[in-house]
Amino acid sequence: MQPLTPPFATLLDNLNRPSAPVGHQAMADNFLWENRVAEDRQRGYETGYPPVLPRLARTKAPVAAAPWTAAHGRYLADRIRRSLPETFQGGNPAGLSAIDEGITLVRLEDLDWALAGSRVPADRLLDAFAAHSEDRDRGGMTPDEGRELLAKALRRLHRMRDARPVFATLRDCVPEAAGADWAEALCRRLGLAHYLDGRRRLLARFEYKVGEVLRPLPRAERPDAFSQPTLLDGDLHGWFMPVPPGQDYGRAVFLGPAPGAGAAPEILHRKKLYGLSDLKGLSYLEATATEDLAQCRDAHLERLRTASGAGAFGRFLAYRTGSP
Repeated sequence: MQPLTPPFATLLDNLNRPSAPVGHQAMADNFLWENRVAEDRQRGYETGYPPVLPRLARTKAPVAAAPWTAAHGRYLADRIRRSLPETFQGGNPAGLSAIDEGITLVRLEDLDWALAGSRVPADRLLDAFAAHSEDRDRGGMTPDEGRELLAKALRRLHRMRDARPVFATLRDCVPEAAGADWAEALCRRLGLAHYLDGRRRLLARFEYKVGEVLRPLPRAERPDAFSQPTLLDGDLHGWFMPVPPGQDYGRAVFLGPAPGAGAAPEILHRKKLYGLSDLKGLSYLEATATEDLAQCRDAHLERLRTASGAGAFGRFLAYRTGSP
């Protein structure tokens, strides 16, 4: 996208300076290389939620990203986290109307966040899941007691989540989901750096079919219920990167050495109410991502260019920022 309004032109010019933090440069690059947002949506975003820039920015002095993230947060609250996000309204160039209903998806949820302040004892959920999945007593809990506790946790999760788009990937493309260390492995494979902040958290892994997302929706809304992710569909950060035109899915930035299987697909879909049969794993995670953002983005960009044949797409960052 090329900026349509002066505030965004000034903002991106500032954030894209070689001396700017790499995270700011990455955010600006994401805007400039995004190609799946309709022009009327972009215009509504820029004119309805302009960043309030400090006076220094108008003289081309350095400016922080805070005015943009604040304006973007207002946009998300008004247009994305409501009952029908703008993501899933008609005419979305990133829409996935032809997605196969039989595809199995994988989604991670942070249960510590969802259960905070509730009466659901998070420290008993591992025993509850074991009793439920193995259908035998575990940790002093019967299978029925385990299922009852898990159902309470899911009801709490559903109440806490708003209508924002749900990020998921394709089960067939992430063999890490079957490993004993799936929590950290999937977070790295899917670019979920916010889960790798060193804090201990309980993650739940859900697996379900595309058709299970579609069936509860009114028939008229089903063709628009899935989408590739774009810059406007979630928080601003450098661990997201747009894909070249003509791709079937988005692609997640990998946190670490290049995976042999390539970049994992990423898609968005309408909110789903999980059932116990969707819950395939629970695990505590306490890990920290120390990878260099510029290096990870550059490696990801190389994979995107190779896979798509779009050799001119994107911009490498490491040589601008001095990353080794």
